[in-house]
Amino acid sequence: MDSNNTQRCYFLATLEPSRVGSFFASDIVCCVLNSVFSVVATTWNIVVILVIWKTPLLHSPSNILICCLACSDFIIGLMAQPMLVTYKIAELKNSANTACIGRLIHWIAGFVCAGVSVMTICAISVDKVLALYLHLRYKEKVTVARVFKVIFAFWIFCISTAVSLFLANTDRYWTLVPLPVLAVTLTTTFVAYIKVFRVLRRHQRQIQSQTRSAWEGVNMSKYKKSVITMVYLLVMFLVCYTPFLTAMAVRLLAGYSPGVKMAYEWGATIVYLNSSLNPVVYWFRMQEIRLATYNTIRKILGNESRFESRVFQFSNANIFNDNVSKFRFDNSQAS
Repeated sequence: MDSNNTQRCYFLATLEPSRVGSFFASDIVCCVLNSVFSVVATTWNIVVILVIWKTPLLHSPSNILICCLACSDFIIGLMAQPMLVTYKIAELKNSANTACIGRLIHWIAGFVCAGVSVMTICAISVDKVLALYLHLRYKEKVTVARVFKVIFAFWIFCISTAVSLFLANTDRYWTLVPLPVLAVTLTTTFVAYIKVFRVLRRHQRQIQSQTRSAWEGVNMSKYKKSVITMVYLLVMFLVCYTPFLTAMAVRLLAGYSPGVKMAYEWGATIVYLNSSLNPVVYWFRMQEIRLATYNTIRKILGNESRFESRVFQFSNANIFNDNVSKFRFDNSQAS
């Protein structure tokens, strides 16, 4: 036990709530923010999921990974954030059982979805590298069916790890498990993007020197834009998760205290904020998703004309005809 008033909620340590001063005010603000962003994350991510699901032209491996990321963000908004609010309110009302159940669901949902998110971001970076190096074999090797299998493995691994928390029955295990996963996935992600940007820089030098490029005939500008979009997602992920990881480190070094408890909850709140920010990036950076969203809204409102539908399909066909999976070598230069 880290303090005299530490209790247990399964594998989680807990403390008596502070009802005075900054701690009480912090709890109220935390509940308000999570209530608001729960609605935002749930609504915006379900739109992304439905748009990709309802639009056959978006059924590519890279967009399926985006859909997986949106699914984990959707669950954050649907379960983790409401349960955090439930836990805090029940704690302030001295309802120990409700507080324990709310906190348990909030942490488990957050744990599983955060794990799936970081592994999906890693998979997206690997997908970008494969698109560069496989060329014409990309569509043969990286299929939607195989991507679904990878995504299924992500969810099974994270759910199994969450279940093992009950077997270990210690929050130290809770703190230590994410570290090797984060180390492997983030290292892989950084190495992948370093390789991608080296190729992009070499391509830019070839353009400046007016040298025939091995990627001639390929719309590299669109590929570069898609890579930068994924880098935005990675940077937002790191910014939003850093406070929570810092709170975990302090927990290991200094033990559990009211200050660390508040840091955990605010760290989780910032992590959950990431689930509301990701759809904004999809909307502003990914034209195909934006066009598909417009088309879906028109269908829902019953205002879509045949002409508008044809324009939409034509626009998306052009986008996907330029997809990076159609990269090819210039045979004369290769020889």
